[in-house]
Amino acid sequence: MKDADKYLTKCEDYDGDQGEDDLGSLDDFGSTLDYGDASVPEGNIVECGKEVKGEKEAYHYVQWSKLGDGIYSHTGHTQKTLDAGVYGIMYDSSRGLLLTKEKLNTDDLIEFEGSITDDILKEIEEFWNSKSSFKEYGFLHRRGYLFYGLAGCGKSGIIYIICDKIIKRNGIVLLCYNPHNTLEMVKIIRKIEPNRHIVVIFEDIDALIYAYGEESVLSFLDGETQADDILNIATTNYPEKLDKRIVSRPRRFDRRIKIPFPNASIRKEFFTKKLGVTKEDDIEKWVKETNNFSFAAMTDTVIQVKCLGVPFDDAIKRIKDLLFGNIPTSYEDEKKKVMGFQE
Repeated sequence: MKDADKYLTKCEDYDGDQGEDDLGSLDDFGSTLDYGDASVPEGNIVECGKEVKGEKEAYHYVQWSKLGDGIYSHTGHTQKTLDAGVYGIMYDSSRGLLLTKEKLNTDDLIEFEGSITDDILKEIEEFWNSKSSFKEYGFLHRRGYLFYGLAGCGKSGIIYIICDKIIKRNGIVLLCYNPHNTLEMVKIIRKIEPNRHIVVIFEDIDALIYAYGEESVLSFLDGETQADDILNIATTNYPEKLDKRIVSRPRRFDRRIKIPFPNASIRKEFFTKKLGVTKEDDIEKWVKETNNFSFAAMTDTVIQVKCLGVPFDDAIKRIKDLLFGNIPTSYEDEKKKVMGFQE
């Protein structure tokens, strides 16, 4: 076959009932089919629902999917396993739940030896290595962490490092935007890949609960998926907003950890690596003046001074005004007018 017919290959039914005229088997799924030297006519390559030209990597029709009741759909390239990475979950009215791969930039992340981050990473590494012990005692191999602290204290940075490490273990990360959809997607993944390491991220879990309800989150955390090899990680700036059913129940979030602002030792390591400064006095000045600064504030200090040319003292004053000064309101201007202070 020298045309698109070569890409339309009949395959074993999902129910395993293979007829005499079936040309493939379930083993064909997830394998790279041999296209030979077949050329693909224009209009038979589809990428993201649109026809494209050329020999670039694209969506080829390669097999048939039996949907039941005599209905068939053309199926593109298949894989037996997901690529390691971070995924969001979206719903498509015609195709159901879909995974969308997200980009994760971890190039600038710093692991601070001896810090609370370091302790968390060691705990999680021990968890991944302990599956046989969980199985020995008849427990599902799953764990939950809740990180809380003020905005900018480094919760997201810890999550990025955890994601990076699980990807290097060939695992996958699911970003929970909708608890129900995430629950259903985990069920799907477990049917296809029963032993894959999965990390589920509930960033700003208080906002998720506000949007979707507490029961939606609890139905996921209480193990309705009956799935092993899952690590659930949640963050919040406002732990007081969470009900005890969320924060005080083992096997939902087994560990609650407060993430403080970086201490002097961490700030010193941060500025040393970011600035490449060798003079001890210079580093000590940066460390001293950034006490009670978040990672975001420390980063902006470097940006203002090194990227934008703002004098160090001016940059520090600007950021302190932003962090610790009064929040401006329009009411102040209205009050001045009433009291007669008009220009």
